[in-house]
Amino acid sequence: MECDDKLIEEAVLALFAAFSIDNGNAWKGFDFDTMNRSHEHGFISNPVTRTDRFG
Repeated sequence: MECDDKLIEEAVLALFAAFSIDNGNAWKGFDFDTMNRSHEHGFISNPVTRTDRFG
């Protein structure tokens, strides 16, 4: 079964929005490839640290 990376990215961004704290910070515990793609698209600022600025 193939996964749709775009749908996964959208789900992860929705989770970031739902669980963001402290002016848009969100704890990250998601797949590294998904995090890197979100960073490449400019949706998150840093896929390496434990928290990130969403938006």
